[in-house]
Amino acid sequence: MKYTNERGEGEKDDVGEWKTDATNEHSYEGYETIDLKIIQTLAKSWILSLDIKNLTDETYSEFVGYWSGENQYAGSNARAYYFSVMYEF
Repeated sequence: MKYTNERGEGEKDDVGEWKTDATNEHSYEGYETIDLKIIQTLAKSWILSLDIKNLTDETYSEFVGYWSGENQYAGSNARAYYFSVMYEF
């Protein structure tokens, strides 16, 4: 789900359960993440933005596979902040 307007945007990813092996006997419960971006226009051509990825600091894996008798997880990013200054001409 994604919402966008001139002041920013918000996005929620809801990845449900999936099977982690070829026999469909093992699974991973999935995860939810929320991203938020705030945009502020200054003067005529300057734009500031703050982008927060994984706002709730969810611990999750985008890849999970089953081998050696258990699920193996590839960790994903923790909460991250990005600040930008742009000039449009």
